[in-house]
Amino acid sequence: MLIERNRPEYAATINPRGVIYHALKRSNSLLIILFLALLVPLGITRAQSQPLADATIVLDPGHGGDDWGVDPAGSGLREKEVVIDISRRLQALLQADGATVFITRDTDRFVSLPARVRYANALLFRPDNQSDHGRLISVHINSNRNQPNLRRVEVLVDPEAEPPYTFAENMASHLLTATGGTVGYRDAGYPDGVHPSDVAPVRWTYPRGLNVLTESAFLSNATQATQLKDPAFLDAIARAHRDSLRDELGR
Repeated sequence: MLIERNRPEYAATINPRGVIYHALKRSNSLLIILFLALLVPLGITRAQSQPLADATIVLDPGHGGDDWGVDPAGSGLREKEVVIDISRRLQALLQADGATVFITRDTDRFVSLPARVRYANALLFRPDNQSDHGRLISVHINSNRNQPNLRRVEVLVDPEAEPPYTFAENMASHLLTATGGTVGYRDAGYPDGVHPSDVAPVRWTYPRGLNVLTESAFLSNATQATQLKDPAFLDAIARAHRDSLRDELGR
């Protein structure tokens, strides 16, 4: 990389198959620029390589400590452990995209719902409910021992939120693709896979009406329980979350 460090307006990135020369003749203010390169794009810009630069993301892995989460249903898995694994993978992806990432818990400890809300709002609050500053995602996994074939994706939103539910809808779509899940039941007026729910992480956090809680898979489904033990499947879930944030906040 060749950068005119003292003159940021002339900063440039060299394409591996081309050369950029900068010369500045200060005596007569004549700027001589010789650009010799193949007819290819000049490489990836900052906006392309870090699409989430300047975004603040709060990740909220559910449960923790004595709160295991949903019924393991014989899967041998605990929700609290699966969701923090997914969140850590997602955190790494988001940081690679330039985002500033915070996490409500990064160890196996219990954090109360009010504490999660206060933490998120300390980072995301804007008096005008600025919508392009950041998002909270509360990461969960589902279970239903009585219906072991369920494999639906659910994205929960503030019941007071107003349409369109673009972020939630995109999240559901990406998760459906990543997991091979289904939509399941539908709520009138909401996109497929999106449901209103009065849960604290989405109901009381900023930006109001725009955050989501995700339920990506079911521990009670034997096939999905096996998949949730596969790092590649967890990576796919993390990428689905990342891609939804790129769609929503990407620069």
